Amino acid sequence: LVESGTVIGPLRTEERQRLGISVPFDVVAVASHDTASAAAAIPYLDAAPSAFISLGTWSLVGRELAGPDLSDASRAYNFTNECGAGGTIVHHKIQAGLWLMQELRRELARHDAGFGFKALEQAAEAAEPLAFVFDADDDVFRDPPSMAEAIVGWLKSRGQAVPASSGALARAIYESLALSYRDTVEQMERLGGVALDTIYVVGGGAAIPLLLQAIADSTGRRVVAGPVEATVAGNVIAQLVARGVIPDFAAGRPLVRKSFELKEYRPSNIEAWNRAHARLANLKLFSSSSAAA
Repeated sequence: LVESGTVIGPLRTEERQRLGISVPFDVVAVASHDTASAAAAIPYLDAAPSAFISLGTWSLVGRELAGPDLSDASRAYNFTNECGAGGTIVHHKIQAGLWLMQELRRELARHDAGFGFKALEQAAEAAEPLAFVFDADDDVFRDPPSMAEAIVGWLKSRGQAVPASSGALARAIYESLALSYRDTVEQMERLGGVALDTIYVVGGGAAIPLLLQAIADSTGRRVVAGPVEATVAGNVIAQLVARGVIPDFAAGRPLVRKSFELKEYRPSNIEAWNRAHARLANLKLFSSSSAAA
């Protein structure tokens, strides 16, 4: 095993020749899992305990810890301990993410090739808030033939009204994802015995204002968004550490703050989100009782 931020050695001459590279250079070990690289670039604004969401096709929701959490409760909540950069442990859970939106957009594009994510986001913004919520982590959404039909079917099977437009479907996805993150952040607080008042969102989801505000509203916590290319930034930090340009990974975080625009979102409309969270919890109980029967 090689620690992140280590120079492994020069690229072999024959390999450089094969690639057509004339200048010698070193191979550097970065955090080899993209989540660990993204976590290394989280631009913490202070030292207070906080959570992060690496939000792309899937969502990785967790914290950076000094050591692994090997408790029964952590296992029961389905968290994993991953070696991170700089000797940290990335304690996190893998959840649904923008895969649901990607599949919805792909389905819509079959009928309108020019229909893109921007148009879908605009339609979501125009839709009624908190009209439809569902369990985004339900297995039925992993690889359905039709994402739209899967969402409609989930709601209809529980006696719920169903979205009748692409904007309503998209908004339901964003808001349901935000509600799922609330549950995970609360689990982490119970595991660590700490208050997590800030959630840092990196990855592609850090560029979607409607989703970011939904996360702040659902969780009742400050959300700091950016950078989008966190994995790349963490990779660069590892190279700077390896070359001795900066002393350690902690010194890389101020560079990230200076290099990328960060946006903050504050919670609002908390009571409405609390009602939506309670409604979703009841729908999940319906699902569990149906499975038991």
